[in-house]
Amino acid sequence: MERMAASKYDHDYGKNKKRFRLHDSKKLGCPAKLIINELMMFPSYKDAEAFLPVDKDVVKKIYEMVDEGVTDAQEMRRHIKNYLPSITSSLPSATNSRFNPSIRTIKNTCI
Repeated sequence: MERMAASKYDHDYGKNKKRFRLHDSKKLGCPAKLIINELMMFPSYKDAEAFLPVDKDVVKKIYEMVDEGVTDAQEMRRHIKNYLPSITSSLPSATNSRFNPSIRTIKNTCI
């Protein structure tokens, strides 16, 4: 019985210690929600092309290169730039992420 009473208080280092929180905690009982029903596109905005999904032909080319053993994203990007004239009539701008995916997007596609 003494042993249980002693172990009850053994290693009780932070019983009265308060923690300092840098950020507010999530309110678990709060009914507030944010629901977005509409997406506004601004085609005249200069970087509107940066948010397009990657073209299906470009994704197929990435998969083909992975099957051939190409593992470097920079090398894949060079192959894609050489491949673009065969799938488009005019060369798309360098900011158009549909045909010029970023290194991160190429790596994520390879996974």
